[in-house]
Amino acid sequence: MFLSRMALDMSLEDTQSVVRSFQLQKEMVFSAFPPSSGRLLWRMDSLEGRLWIVMLSRLRPDLTFFHQQCGYQGVFPSWDILDYDDILDQVDLRHAQHFEFYACPYPFVSMPKNEYQDMRQLRTWFENTGKNCGFELANMESITSCWKVINQKYTLFTWFTGKLWITDLETFSEACFHGIGENLDLGAGLLTISEQSTVWTG
Repeated sequence: MFLSRMALDMSLEDTQSVVRSFQLQKEMVFSAFPPSSGRLLWRMDSLEGRLWIVMLSRLRPDLTFFHQQCGYQGVFPSWDILDYDDILDQVDLRHAQHFEFYACPYPFVSMPKNEYQDMRQLRTWFENTGKNCGFELANMESITSCWKVINQKYTLFTWFTGKLWITDLETFSEACFHGIGENLDLGAGLLTISEQSTVWTG
């Protein structure tokens, strides 16, 4: 697996359009890969004062076109690509791992409901999900969520950060690649881990 990120130049109209539209995000992500590339996951991350698009894929991406449309033109390349299989292979299972996870815990609903945003309920969803995905929660640092309207229905996008224990590395790796939760085609479901606070440092 390859974990990639590209800095997005928010001064560009094309970038603003991509950030606002899940469909355009999907089109731009898929433009970095040949047809029939299998599951592709992505999310938007804020780091180092910039907005990044982060992608997980089986194949190594070619982000040249995406960069031309949405990247910083004075910086080439404006992306980083990591061999995520190597990162997972080097995980010390004796240590808890930092994680960052952007997910839709629930399917679409006709109206937002306050109970869906209850922190205890979201934490319980994360803990129950881990039982089937090869991990268990060590420490939840933060949970933030917001409703978004798509095709006149609501879905809850949620950021989880903290530390987890990997209990089954093979199951965990497959869950990370296939995506966790609902609405994977809307930029949700991507969970990343690292020894440090983020996979992009150190």
